[in-house]
Amino acid sequence: MAFGKPDLKNASREDKLEFMNIHKIDFIDLIAEVNVEEGMEANYNDDYIDNLVIQWKDVISEMEKLKNLRKACFTRKTFSNVPNIWKKVLEIEKYCLSKEIDFKCLITTSRVYSKAKQHEWSQFFV
Repeated sequence: MAFGKPDLKNASREDKLEFMNIHKIDFIDLIAEVNVEEGMEANYNDDYIDNLVIQWKDVISEMEKLKNLRKACFTRKTFSNVPNIWKKVLEIEKYCLSKEIDFKCLITTSRVYSKAKQHEWSQFFV
């Protein structure tokens, strides 16, 4: 439950986009392109992908277009096996600090729901 609204996990794409528009939320991937070995296309593990990135998204350029941006978060808390992803996240965090944009790494809510995760997210977006 976010912003007092029901879970959108099984909602339609249109309902999710409406929620995003109403609450002025957007998402961007950090990675634009990876080159994986044949047969490994379904391996989404970050520690596998980290060294195979061909192109990163220019997240900071996209953020610069958002003059009213107040908060940014990254849905990962640990970076021990992903040094390249960690480097990009640190660049984004540094940019946010320079522009006085709240930045936080949050536990992903996509795998398993918990009240602790919900509380962390709710506190950040209040």
